[in-house]
Amino acid sequence: METYKMFINGEWVESSNEEVLDVKNPSTGTTMAKVQSASNEDVHRAIDAARNSFDSGIWSRLPPGERSNILLRVAELLEKNQEEFIKIETENSGKSIKQVSGYDIPYTIDNIRFIAGACRTLEGKAMAEYVSDGTSAIRREPIGAIGIITPWNYPLMMVIWRAFPAIAMGNSVVVKPASYTPLTTLKLAKILQDAGVPDGVFNVITGPGSSVGEEMAKSDKLEMIAFTGSTEVGKRLSVLGASNLKKVSLELGGKAPFIVFKDANIDAAVESAIVGGLVNNGQDCANSTRYYIQEEVFDKFLARLRERIQKLNIG
Repeated sequence: METYKMFINGEWVESSNEEVLDVKNPSTGTTMAKVQSASNEDVHRAIDAARNSFDSGIWSRLPPGERSNILLRVAELLEKNQEEFIKIETENSGKSIKQVSGYDIPYTIDNIRFIAGACRTLEGKAMAEYVSDGTSAIRREPIGAIGIITPWNYPLMMVIWRAFPAIAMGNSVVVKPASYTPLTTLKLAKILQDAGVPDGVFNVITGPGSSVGEEMAKSDKLEMIAFTGSTEVGKRLSVLGASNLKKVSLELGGKAPFIVFKDANIDAAVESAIVGGLVNNGQDCANSTRYYIQEEVFDKFLARLRERIQKLNIG
């Protein structure tokens, strides 16, 4: 059984407290790997690595075109190694291999290429003039070192969505993946290293969110925290971030409505309801969780939905 190390400042390191956590395969309930349980010392070591790499300019001062080329190499290497990532993501998340191989990993690779292209096309804007002897313009700049805390429902994809726009712009990051699903994020760190991302730009630490996440939010060396997860934890991070005026980006729980009017195509509505409510095993922030059906077609819709659900295969 493999014991994964954390990735800090370009090195694979064990936790300073020598503690490890079991990572389970939810389909079997068995332990599939072990990861480090970061101490506060480890958290601050990763933050310092991100802070120092940003301040050095080794990444933040590279032309956007050079950063873009490196991220395109990341996409290429991930594509070449996607079978390994598909296997690990499937076993670690409990998803069907069909979803991981047909959606999660291919879209993750495509998202990297999109982000790599987008960082080359940023525009500055001239502003309205307010004084006669001056001019104004908007220029986009990286903000510094950023803490990233990602969820378990799309383990690898959420790291890309959160961390890659940040590093594409020249920021350095500390990523804390969900304790349930950290393995592909750790594998991704090796891909970035092989692609040429400098040491300290992309760091990965593992451990309980209650301690690691809070320590990140309290740090005055991180300019920003980006979090995807529960509303309760998001509120806590907002409070901690406010204590040092840290920027906070939150994607929290959703309760999306699904509405069917009486003139709708009921068969099409049922198919949309199946996808909207059950995609990714129902574990999606935008899933339909409230259904509003106009009274005239309520019974018809419910009967068709029940019939359709009974024909679904599990797994």
